[in-house]
Amino acid sequence: MNVKTDLNIESIVWVKNEIDNALELVRQQLGNYSRNPDDITQIKACRDHIHEINGVIEILGLNGVATISQQMEKLIDVFVDNESKPDLKLDLFSRATWALSRYFDELINGADNNPFRLFPVYQELVQEHGVHGISEGTLFFPDLSIRVPLRDDSPSPDSSIIVEAATKKNERARFQGSLLKWLRDTTDKNSLQQMLDVVRCLEKIPASIEQKTFWWVSLGFFDSLLNEGLTVDLLVRRLCARIEQAIRRLDNPTAAIDEQLMREVLYKISRSKIVTEHIREIFKAYGWHEQIPSNEQAVKKEKLEAILEEMHATLIEAKGAWIKYNDGQKNNLSLLLTHIRKLKELAVQIKYQSLEKLITVIGGTAAHLNIQPQAMSEILAQEFAISLLLVESALDNFNAFSPEFTRQVKVISVRLRSAVQGKWDKSQMSMRQGPDGISSKAQEKELMAQLSHECCANLKQIEEVLDGFFRDSTKNYELPMLFPLFKQISGILVMLEYDRANALLVACRNLIEEFSRFDCEHKQSEQVRLAEGLSSIGFFIEALKYEQHDCINIIEAAINQFGSDVVAAAVPLPVPKFVPSAPDRLDPLVSAVLSDLPTVQIETTTSQEASPGTQEVLLGTF
Repeated sequence: MNVKTDLNIESIVWVKNEIDNALELVRQQLGNYSRNPDDITQIKACRDHIHEINGVIEILGLNGVATISQQMEKLIDVFVDNESKPDLKLDLFSRATWALSRYFDELINGADNNPFRLFPVYQELVQEHGVHGISEGTLFFPDLSIRVPLRDDSPSPDSSIIVEAATKKNERARFQGSLLKWLRDTTDKNSLQQMLDVVRCLEKIPASIEQKTFWWVSLGFFDSLLNEGLTVDLLVRRLCARIEQAIRRLDNPTAAIDEQLMREVLYKISRSKIVTEHIREIFKAYGWHEQIPSNEQAVKKEKLEAILEEMHATLIEAKGAWIKYNDGQKNNLSLLLTHIRKLKELAVQIKYQSLEKLITVIGGTAAHLNIQPQAMSEILAQEFAISLLLVESALDNFNAFSPEFTRQVKVISVRLRSAVQGKWDKSQMSMRQGPDGISSKAQEKELMAQLSHECCANLKQIEEVLDGFFRDSTKNYELPMLFPLFKQISGILVMLEYDRANALLVACRNLIEEFSRFDCEHKQSEQVRLAEGLSSIGFFIEALKYEQHDCINIIEAAINQFGSDVVAAAVPLPVPKFVPSAPDRLDPLVSAVLSDLPTVQIETTTSQEASPGTQEVLLGTF
């Protein structure tokens, strides 16, 4: 089920790197602690980073997601403050960090904000506190501000506070008696009908919108139980008892409805079959179109994701070993074989034959090189690289495999065997293209990631210098050093043909140039305009990395705020000149931009061990 809430995706994209970095530090510190359990400072550092993550998630308004990191922080607090040092399940913490990383990736890629997807790991964390029988509804966060179609039951002319009080008292007694009978025998439909009638009566009593909504929803809950739309379990029994407590609290006119109880009742209804029209109304009111997956399904999904995550990590290690092998460190081939064997074992568990076959062929190729290292060639290096990229693409899109994947595996298998046997036929196989352009797509994706990283790094430097200047305007002499950074970012935006984004960037640069003059008196509003313009460019570039197609809207909104006339008047910065020594396998304009960037390195080298005239291919696309 999709639980739709308003999300500020731009803000999530902007802080995603910060969250990822903090989670990666947590994993590193957990690893350090596992190797040296006496170093408690590693766990304390973990707590600091998790606390930081909590703050960021809460600022984003993702309180349901924050419950995960909050539970992690509580466990670490107990561990640090307890002198006896209870066992700390490091593997559980590691899984929790990966679960959070995946969740934010899913949000950025268009998934709805439904914290229930995190329930399996949340349940494990809570159980470490000694709490069992947790309801899945704890992480169910539907929009409670929705106005539901309440019945228009006007109070009767003789209604009064005294009559209402008597009604509540009588109905409470009727509900309690029926609940006790039903708890003894959950097949007693007469008792269920009595409880449903009580809730229907309470719904008619004048009350706040929130209270009437709660009884309207509770009516659906008992409707489902009466018509066997839900299975009766321990959590259902507990929920009935909590509804009885809510009826008791009606004696207090200022008592508010328990939001957690409301969410858990809604969760149970969302798991119900649509057995009555009232339940259908509830589904319609909250925008539900299907039942949410059962906890069993969620656990299976969690296990699958854990395997895929492990495959991702192993693939990264394999690619690293392959790069080092190509760089002349031949002892890395045995390490590569180890990683591929592990990939094969994991592939068997996810039961996808085409992916398993691809990994088998890759392993066979590596094993052949181990026996006959002279079989290595430029063509084989490229085909091996493409095959690893195809595995990566399969893992990235595991839930949406292309129908062409099986054919792609057959093609790359033939190409690898031909390359390793020295039977490459140039007339039948293109040396530059992988199956269905997988090589070029992967290179494009990696290049975009590199360019995005460089732009964001430059923007961060710009913002740091500006922050110092805004605090002390005498530091305007530092501003001219920012212009080369603007030139680099501008070159990238021009190369990618994002003219509107570049125009906004140039307008920001021009405003900084004005600030750099000693006779310039800048206003607070101009500072705000500049900061918002640069932030929007940062949001835009981050969104590009995650392939969000509507990200240009960020720029258009920022231009309207900055001043469309000012942006239109901005003259584009000169594009860096082409440097002949840049790699000829890239477009000249791409090479020109990369040649001017300090942190993006594209190399080609000639292996000393390779045969004369054979150029070793550095797998920079990894």
